[in-house]
Amino acid sequence: MRRLLLLIVPALLCAACVPRPDPEAALTTLLDGIRRNVAQGPRSMPVHSYPAPYDLVADPCAAFPAEVFTTITERPTDGLQRDLFSLSETPGSKHNSVEMRCDRAGQVALSEGIAPSVTVSQTVLSVPDPAAAIASVREQCDFSQGEPLSRPIGEASCGDFGADGGQVLFQSGRAMVRISLIAAKTDPATTRENLLKGAEAVYARLTPSP
Repeated sequence: MRRLLLLIVPALLCAACVPRPDPEAALTTLLDGIRRNVAQGPRSMPVHSYPAPYDLVADPCAAFPAEVFTTITERPTDGLQRDLFSLSETPGSKHNSVEMRCDRAGQVALSEGIAPSVTVSQTVLSVPDPAAAIASVREQCDFSQGEPLSRPIGEASCGDFGADGGQVLFQSGRAMVRISLIAAKTDPATTRENLLKGAEAVYARLTPSP
């Protein structure tokens, strides 16, 4: 027992010697950091850019604002957007490409169990000639057996519509653009018209690339 006490007492004394954090010092450090940041003034949001030959393409989210989401889904967004940028080239059968995406979603309806979501993706081809993007869109439309649009977009386009959403594919400059809708319950005729209106709005906002 005496030996046990001899072991415990030094341990307690050592623990008492450990300095405790000073809350006042911590608060002072925090306030100093805040003052430094405020003194620097307003700063712009971070920006991204692409190396040539992908530097002449519009940002997908700039071409897909919240009001276009509402046009497609007939619902407001949840206020968030997600940008997905892949800068690694993907070898294709005839050329390389890089993909950029923008995702938006609405609020979940309890009766449906799923929130409507829309994705705008741009597959940018490494060759500057728009003919390559036109050919790629036509190949994709043939492969997926897409139906012609009542109002064609770009030099090549098609659509695919069903009870749980749909998609529109079209060419813009050197890019192949795909707009996809996922929803719990949709009327194919309404989906067809709303997706077409949304695709036309996105196409109008895209900056054509050479």
